[in-house]
Order: sequence, then C-alpha cells, then structure tokens
Amino acid sequence: MALWTEKYKPRKIKDIVGQRDSIEKIIYFIRNFKEMQKKSLIIYGPSGAGKTASIYAIAKEFNYDLIERNPGEALNRQNLNDSLGKSSQNLSFFKKGKIFVIEEAESIEHNGALEILRIIKDSKWPIVLIANDAYSDKLKEIRKISQIIQFKQLKKEEIMQCLRKIAHEENLKIQETALETLASYSRGDLRAATNDLQMLSFEKEILLDHIMSLNLREKQETIFDALRLIFKSKENPDITNAFDYVNNMDFNDFFLWIDENLPREYNNEEMNKAYYYLSLADRFKSRIHKNQHWRFLVYINYFLTSGIASAKKMANSKFTQYERPTKLLKIWIIKQKEVQKTEFLKKFAKKNHCSFKKAKQQWPYLKTIFSDYFTENKDKQILEKSI
Repeated sequence: MALWTEKYKPRKIKDIVGQRDSIEKIIYFIRNFKEMQKKSLIIYGPSGAGKTASIYAIAKEFNYDLIERNPGEALNRQNLNDSLGKSSQNLSFFKKGKIFVIEEAESIEHNGALEILRIIKDSKWPIVLIANDAYSDKLKEIRKISQIIQFKQLKKEEIMQCLRKIAHEENLKIQETALETLASYSRGDLRAATNDLQMLSFEKEILLDHIMSLNLREKQETIFDALRLIFKSKENPDITNAFDYVNNMDFNDFFLWIDENLPREYNNEEMNKAYYYLSLADRFKSRIHKNQHWRFLVYINYFLTSGIASAKKMANSKFTQYERPTKLLKIWIIKQKEVQKTEFLKKFAKKNHCSFKKAKQQWPYLKTIFSDYFTENKDKQILEKSI
C-alpha cells in the first residue's frame, strides 16, 4: 500500500494549502531570479507545513528540473561541490531550468556552509534551503545573501479540509468530531495527520474513540516554540495549547519566560494589556497556593496564552531573539549576598562577644565601614580578612 502522504501530496500550485503569500513570494523569486539581488531562498517553518511539497509542485508546474540533497546526507564541502557545484553552472537539456533544494539545512557542516556560499554566488539557477529554524547559527552567513520566507503552521480547519478530501477519495467514513480531534492533535502537521488517518483506515468508520486510543505523538517542543506561537499569533486556535508539549517545565517557569520576553515583542499599549493578563494569571496562581483550588489552572493557562496573544493589534512576523529569564539569576545573586552578609555578621558577633541579633542591628554601620569589601568583584575570603 502506498503512503497517503505521497499519494496525496500537492501536484499543482493550487493544491498547496494555507501558504498563499509564501507561495507567491517563491514564484516571484524563481521567475525573476536573474534580476534578484539575493540569489537563494531560505524557507522555514514547522514540520508538515508544506515547505518541500510546495517546491516540488512549483518545479513541476514551471517545468523545472528539481535537484535535491536528500536529508541525512553529509552536507560537507566535497559532497556539495560534486552534487550541486558543477550542475549549478550548467544548462538544463530538456526543461526550462533548474531548482536546487537542500533539506534539513540546520545539519550543514561549517565547511559545507562555506561551499554553499560559493555555489550560491556562482549559480545560474535558484538554490533553496529548507529548514525548521532559519535563524540557526549554522545559517548565519547564508542568511546574509538569502531571501527568507516563512511557512506558517497550518490551521486546524485547513487540515480538516485536506483530511476530509482524502477520506472521500478513499471511501472512508469518519465521524466529524473524530476528524476535528485528529486535526487538533496534529498541531499543524498535515503530514502527521495524514499518516494517522491512514493508520486508522482499516476501521469501517473512524470514531472519536479510535482517535483517543491512538498513541498520538507528543511533539517535543521547546519553550521557544511555545513563545513564538503566543507572541507571533493572534487568532490561532492552538494558542491555548502552546505549553502542552513543553517538557520539564511548570507554570512558574512559563511566567518567568513570558515576563522576560514580553518587552521584546510588545510596545506601549500592547505591553500594558499583555502585562494585565500576566497579572491576572499570577492572581489565580496565588489563589491556588492559598486555597488549593486547582481548577483555576485552566484560567492561568488561558491568560498566559490566549490572553497575552490577544493583547497585540496584529500578528508580528518579524524575527525576535528570545532570551532565558534573568530573574532566577538575580534572585540567586541576592540570596548569595544574603548568605555572605549572614556569615559576616556571625563572625563579627563571635569576635566581639555579642549576639547575632545585636550584630544585625549594627549592620547599617558595618555595611558603610566595610563598603569597599561589599562589591561584586570582591569575594567572600577578602571579606573575612577584614575582621
């Protein structure tokens, strides 16, 4: 049996789902390649969004040869030169032109990146790099000479439309609620949803119970993926599930990450509104700790995700470098200083034959007297010598 992902992949440009603006940019680039200042494309976005399938459909419709570096192949200088370097200089014998595709561009080696730079500058045909993250350090130099095009995560309704079409072609009955749930679980990955549908196709009719019993993937996402979904979207129905697949973190960590990166995304009125929702989430968190009302978790999640996402006037597609929370580091530094102060007062009390409480009362004066020793550049051993 053929894989449905292959059987139903887009054959024409009109078959590509949900990426109209991105497809138009790619087409414009290929048609006007000789006049373009930047001679390569970096196409990035989540898995199953149609990045590779779109290039295949465009190449077929424009009658271009498509020369691809298969995922998993070593992307080093010699292999790239052998497979792409020479061919990028030659004409296509039987078709209008060529499109060169490098998948999984994040796996490129350092010397491979240098070779790609050389090939791009000398190539007579478009070179397309496909990646999940266009802002990987390995692509730093290539980005400078490339046009970057983002493929957005597919909406649940778009995936449902595709699955419904496949089910019709395969004479497969599927309950509407089951179809909707399957689309939701896919997290925007049409390829994964199609594989799941084929896996269940032996059933006479696919019901919701069949979907729930599937060993559905838990996509290993990072906190950066969750932040991008919240900060870069406005009406995406999956926003409320942004933290569901981030492992080894609880809501306390999510508060810190959002608090640290909010100013990088929002300005003025938007930021005020976003922090209002963050404060509401914090208020409900306090109620949980105080009264053990764990049902309030659903409100915390709503305010941290959809609430903050709704604070923006429009979705922002501009790249933002998110940073790890510095609040924990600041708290640790404060605690270390407190430990240093306590140790100093204990030694002071012992040397002066007084209680720790009495020594603590003298702290404002002692801090002034020994101010030269309470700097970030002085360690605890220097402080001890002062007694």
